[in-house]
Amino acid sequence: ISKHNFIRDVLQSSFRSAGYSTSLSESAIIPDRKLRPGDIVVRNWSRGRDMAFDVVVTSPMQQKFVQASASLAPDEQEKAMVRAESRKYDKSELVCAQQGFDFAPLAFDTFGGCSSATGKILAQLISGGG
Repeated sequence: ISKHNFIRDVLQSSFRSAGYSTSLSESAIIPDRKLRPGDIVVRNWSRGRDMAFDVVVTSPMQQKFVQASASLAPDEQEKAMVRAESRKYDKSELVCAQQGFDFAPLAFDTFGGCSSATGKILAQLISGGG
Protein backbone atom coordinates (compact mmCIF):
# COMPACT_ATOMS: atom_id res chain seq x y z
CA ILE A 1 0.00 0.00 0.00
CA SER A 2 2.84 2.41 0.72
CA LYS A 3 4.24 2.09 -2.84
CA HIS A 4 0.74 2.59 -4.24
CA ASN A 5 0.14 5.70 -2.15
CA PHE A 6 3.58 7.12 -2.94
CA ILE A 7 3.03 6.69 -6.69
CA ARG A 8 -0.49 8.11 -6.42
CA ASP A 9 0.77 11.18 -4.57
CA VAL A 10 3.65 11.80 -7.01
CA LEU A 11 1.29 11.46 -9.96
CA GLN A 12 -1.27 13.81 -8.46
CA SER A 13 1.47 16.36 -7.84
CA SER A 14 2.65 15.94 -11.45
CA PHE A 15 -0.85 16.49 -12.84
CA ARG A 16 -1.20 19.61 -10.70
CA SER A 17 2.22 20.89 -11.78
CA ALA A 18 1.04 20.50 -15.37
CA GLY A 19 -1.91 22.77 -14.58
CA TYR A 20 -4.68 20.22 -14.08
CA SER A 21 -7.29 20.33 -11.36
CA THR A 22 -7.21 17.03 -9.47
CA SER A 23 -8.75 15.28 -6.50
CA LEU A 24 -8.10 11.99 -4.74
CA SER A 25 -10.42 8.98 -4.34
CA GLU A 26 -13.66 10.46 -5.52
CA SER A 27 -16.23 8.03 -4.26
CA ALA A 28 -18.75 10.79 -4.93
CA ILE A 29 -18.58 10.22 -8.69
CA ILE A 30 -20.47 6.98 -8.12
CA PRO A 31 -23.48 7.89 -5.96
CA ASP A 32 -24.59 5.37 -3.33
CA ARG A 33 -21.67 3.01 -4.03
CA LYS A 34 -18.62 2.08 -2.01
CA LEU A 35 -16.63 1.66 -5.21
CA ARG A 36 -13.86 4.21 -5.60
CA PRO A 37 -13.02 3.86 -9.27
CA GLY A 38 -10.21 6.37 -9.35
CA ASP A 39 -7.32 7.19 -7.07
CA ILE A 40 -6.87 10.45 -8.96
CA VAL A 41 -9.56 12.33 -10.85
CA VAL A 42 -8.17 14.80 -13.37
CA ARG A 43 -10.57 17.45 -14.62
CA ASN A 44 -10.60 18.23 -18.35
CA TRP A 45 -7.94 15.65 -19.18
CA SER A 46 -8.85 15.14 -22.80
CA ARG A 47 -11.47 16.70 -25.06
CA GLY A 48 -12.99 18.43 -22.03
CA ARG A 49 -13.69 15.12 -20.30
CA ASP A 50 -12.70 14.20 -16.78
CA MET A 51 -10.52 11.13 -16.26
CA ALA A 52 -10.46 8.77 -13.30
CA PHE A 53 -6.98 7.23 -13.04
CA ASP A 54 -6.62 4.17 -10.81
CA VAL A 55 -3.09 3.29 -9.69
CA VAL A 56 -2.26 -0.40 -9.39
CA VAL A 57 1.05 -1.87 -8.26
CA THR A 58 1.64 -5.55 -8.92
CA SER A 59 4.53 -7.94 -8.53
CA PRO A 60 5.93 -9.87 -11.48
CA MET A 61 7.32 -12.26 -8.85
CA GLN A 62 3.90 -13.82 -8.24
CA GLN A 63 4.21 -17.53 -8.89
CA LYS A 64 1.88 -17.36 -11.89
CA PHE A 65 4.18 -14.81 -13.56
CA VAL A 66 7.69 -15.86 -12.49
CA GLN A 67 8.53 -18.07 -15.46
CA ALA A 68 7.10 -15.61 -17.99
CA SER A 69 8.81 -12.66 -16.27
CA ALA A 70 12.18 -14.40 -16.50
CA SER A 71 11.90 -14.23 -20.28
CA LEU A 72 13.71 -11.43 -22.06
CA ALA A 73 10.63 -10.69 -24.17
CA PRO A 74 9.13 -7.36 -23.04
CA ASP A 75 5.55 -8.54 -23.57
CA GLU A 76 6.19 -11.44 -21.19
CA GLN A 77 7.69 -9.12 -18.58
CA GLU A 78 4.60 -6.92 -18.77
CA LYS A 79 2.01 -9.67 -18.20
CA ALA A 80 1.44 -8.97 -14.49
CA MET A 81 0.75 -5.30 -15.19
CA VAL A 82 -1.51 -6.01 -18.17
CA ARG A 83 -3.51 -8.47 -16.09
CA ALA A 84 -3.86 -5.91 -13.28
CA GLU A 85 -5.02 -3.30 -15.81
CA SER A 86 -7.60 -5.71 -17.16
CA ARG A 87 -9.02 -6.34 -13.68
CA LYS A 88 -9.27 -2.60 -13.07
CA TYR A 89 -11.03 -2.02 -16.41
CA ASP A 90 -13.50 -4.83 -15.66
CA LYS A 91 -14.25 -3.34 -12.25
CA SER A 92 -14.52 0.36 -13.04
CA GLU A 93 -14.68 1.37 -16.71
CA LEU A 94 -18.43 0.97 -17.20
CA VAL A 95 -19.46 2.62 -13.93
CA CYS A 96 -17.20 5.59 -14.69
CA ALA A 97 -18.64 5.91 -18.20
CA GLN A 98 -22.16 5.89 -16.75
CA GLN A 99 -21.18 8.88 -14.63
CA GLY A 100 -19.54 10.74 -17.54
CA PHE A 101 -15.93 10.00 -16.64
CA ASP A 102 -13.28 8.35 -18.74
CA PHE A 103 -11.25 5.70 -16.92
CA ALA A 104 -7.71 4.36 -17.13
CA PRO A 105 -5.62 2.26 -14.81
CA LEU A 106 -2.00 3.26 -14.25
CA ALA A 107 -0.11 -0.01 -13.78
CA PHE A 108 3.32 -0.30 -12.21
CA ASP A 109 5.36 -3.25 -11.00
CA THR A 110 7.16 -3.50 -7.71
CA PHE A 111 10.52 -2.98 -9.44
CA GLY A 112 9.49 0.43 -10.79
CA GLY A 113 8.42 -0.47 -14.32
CA CYS A 114 5.16 0.61 -15.88
CA SER A 115 2.93 -0.91 -18.53
CA SER A 116 3.01 0.30 -22.12
CA ALA A 117 -0.42 1.92 -21.71
CA THR A 118 0.71 3.72 -18.55
CA GLY A 119 3.88 4.85 -20.33
CA LYS A 120 1.76 6.45 -23.05
CA ILE A 121 -0.34 8.31 -20.48
CA LEU A 122 2.79 9.53 -18.69
CA ALA A 123 4.21 10.69 -22.03
CA GLN A 124 0.98 12.67 -22.63
CA LEU A 125 1.35 14.28 -19.22
CA ILE A 126 4.98 15.19 -19.87
CA SER A 127 4.22 16.60 -23.31
CA GLY A 128 1.49 18.86 -22.05
CA GLY A 129 -1.64 16.87 -21.55
CA GLY A 130 -4.42 14.67 -22.70
